[in-house]
Amino acid sequence: MKHGKAYGGANPELIEGDIFRMVVKYPDTAAYADRKATAQVTEQVAAHDGVHDGVHDLQLTDVMKKILNRLKQPASTPELLETLEYPRRTRNYSASMKSLLDAGLISMTRPHAPRSKNQKYRLTAKGRSILARQAEES
Repeated sequence: MKHGKAYGGANPELIEGDIFRMVVKYPDTAAYADRKATAQVTEQVAAHDGVHDGVHDLQLTDVMKKILNRLKQPASTPELLETLEYPRRTRNYSASMKSLLDAGLISMTRPHAPRSKNQKYRLTAKGRSILARQAEES
């Protein structure tokens, strides 16, 4: 209750009955999109000004390279697993996806619902530039 208004814009509702329920409001998704756009602009400005973006520290594994190449077109987890010839999610797959997401090389098509069955992943501009650099080196 103490932080409800600050985080969600309204106090949570407590509903007593056969089943006790609590309704917690969450921020407007437009505000989330504005914050995300601001973060992207800040990242682009930092990259343009020559600030180290951390991507050069990331050592791409073979799995990461296969994922990046597959994501020239958006793909779901099952499609990526099929490309990698994995029967199910593995630690290697999960760690690779987390590294690529954290580095900003790929993004979710539905960031507001990360566990959605309709979730797909796509390359970001940074990911495309990494693929282009790799193609030049080959």
